[in-house]
Amino acid sequence: MPRRGGATPESARSWSAARPRRERGADAPGLLATVPGRPRRANRQKPSGIAAKETVARVHLLPLLGARRLDAITTEQVQRLKHSLHDSSAKTVNNILAVLNILLKKAVEWNVIGQMPAASGSCRSPRRRPPSTTSTSTKH
Repeated sequence: MPRRGGATPESARSWSAARPRRERGADAPGLLATVPGRPRRANRQKPSGIAAKETVARVHLLPLLGARRLDAITTEQVQRLKHSLHDSSAKTVNNILAVLNILLKKAVEWNVIGQMPAASGSCRSPRRRPPSTTSTSTKH
């Protein structure tokens, strides 16, 4: 049965062999060069989700990390990012860190950088205890 698209395993191997190779992490781009222009529709993201991620990158990530190469982002710089967001809610901080984390993971997956350069972590708030339903005073 003929394959869809006409590609055979042999033609795929020859196409792959003809592509120029780049060492992992060699000449890694900065955050500014990585955020715009990557295909996002392949993951079937809604336009509102794409807009939210681009806003997070433009408003929060690019001002602090935009000039740095992706493989040069350190844990200290991520901590500074968290500190700059100290007035924001934990949910906002976690959303921003999620965008950074996904961006770095995709850069590793796409062989743009060799490994994750920093641990982005999360900004978990301590759990609040619900108010007690039992009375602490006793009646005599």
